[in-house]
Amino acid sequence: MSESAVSKDRRRFLSGVGGATLALPVLPSLFTARQAHAQMAGSKCLATFMTPHGGLGQREMYPADATLTETQAYAGHDIRRGNLVLSAVGGDAQLSAVCRAPSADLTAALAAKANIIRGVDVPFWIDHNTGGALGNWGDTNVGDRFPPTNFITRTQTVDQVVGWSNSFYRDTSRLKERVMVVNSLSYAHADPRARTGNVERVGTTARGSRELFDRLFGTNTAPARPLVVDQVVESYKALRNGSARLSADDKRRLDEHMQRIYELQRKLQASAPPAPPSRPAKSSSEVDVASNFNTTAAPQVEYHRLWNEVVVAAFSTGVSRVASLGTWGYDFGIGRLGHFADYAGDWHEGILHKYAYSGPDYDQLVVANRRFFGSVVVDLAKRMDAVNMGNGTTLLDQSLVAWHQECGNRTHLGINMPIVAFGSAGGYLRTGQYLDYRNTRKLLGTPGELASSWHGLVWNQWLGTMMQAMGLAPAEYETAGGARGYPRWRTRDEHMIQWTRYNGYNGVTEQAYPDSVWNVAGDPLPWTRA
Repeated sequence: MSESAVSKDRRRFLSGVGGATLALPVLPSLFTARQAHAQMAGSKCLATFMTPHGGLGQREMYPADATLTETQAYAGHDIRRGNLVLSAVGGDAQLSAVCRAPSADLTAALAAKANIIRGVDVPFWIDHNTGGALGNWGDTNVGDRFPPTNFITRTQTVDQVVGWSNSFYRDTSRLKERVMVVNSLSYAHADPRARTGNVERVGTTARGSRELFDRLFGTNTAPARPLVVDQVVESYKALRNGSARLSADDKRRLDEHMQRIYELQRKLQASAPPAPPSRPAKSSSEVDVASNFNTTAAPQVEYHRLWNEVVVAAFSTGVSRVASLGTWGYDFGIGRLGHFADYAGDWHEGILHKYAYSGPDYDQLVVANRRFFGSVVVDLAKRMDAVNMGNGTTLLDQSLVAWHQECGNRTHLGINMPIVAFGSAGGYLRTGQYLDYRNTRKLLGTPGELASSWHGLVWNQWLGTMMQAMGLAPAEYETAGGARGYPRWRTRDEHMIQWTRYNGYNGVTEQAYPDSVWNVAGDPLPWTRA
């Protein structure tokens, strides 16, 4: 039946007898693909993980090259794709040596909802950073070593861009937290909706997972009081619009202050979900105080799983639909800050700066990342996939869960930043794929070198893909006159140290990221659209 015929039959049925009307329920099976995607847009969820360091060899991080069966010319070079292949290793199932979990958790059905993406780069020497994978390139210690870096300023991270978008949160009547922040990687403007004012780090939403649950689902039994805004709004208007002495900067500060008051009042007025879930028996704040927490993997895994439990409760009830998760940035030592291993030494110096993609130090790094993937990322995806949304889909189907790392296959280097994702974002994304965007015709370095790699597409394009998958239009996050995608900067070869660019290295004089790459940076990554 055509779309017009469905509309005609529906109108005839609604007309009723004697002018009476009958309200029909939403019938998703009658939607076209475009209509279904639009209907789902108001209930999508976004969860992002970021772990420190990176430094995983490409052999361990990604599936075998033989998996790549299709080739396409794109952005001036050839790119490749293939279907993910799940194989058995003892009692585990794996997509790669790192992307491995118990077979009861990483099932064929769950693997079909995953994507592994290779060959997307932060297009300059990013070094150690905070929030770089989410678009904040301003908190990096690169500037004191490899100038020029005057193009780098703090940027609002994508979790906050999405969380403050009217396209994403169309209905805020039940919303308690726009973004649940469980790390130090989230950054926002003083007015995050208008994206004006200074960009600062956003503090964690709650001390622990059960404290977050109480913040989201607790009931307010205090007597009703006059609305906060009503008490100050007239004074605000009189001061802002009535004083000729008030500078433009002061008016902006007043606007930012009122925006915070409006948001506080909106939270206080948000209605409770119809059936709040059971309060967790344990909080992450009871786990991270253990004496062995910083040196033992098991409590670190438990810590993150307790957060996952509350995130799923929030997503499934709609009290929040964005979560910024993972370990801390700029703190490169131990515990929940990043290593997920039974290790009491200095992880940064003792492991990351001593391996050469082989040996016992490197083996510890592989196992630690495998543990994070299998015990934390897959845990969240599995929990979300168990929530039936009542329309033939699961919570994971309408969401995007993405695991990023601080660096690429070499610590400090932004080339080839791994992306592991679950969920189709309400049917927007095609899943079950291994995607490789590297330009394999131009090797950076000499085969066998620690730093040898290949440039690919730019990270701006992946962040734009994420936000479009969440229902945002490019006009909501791209800046006029800036680069396409997100963030707005277009970097140049001189922003990279010599041995991370083609120009002048090994006799190659081409640009690492030519116009052909930047011209497509505002489009969804190839093969990602369903």
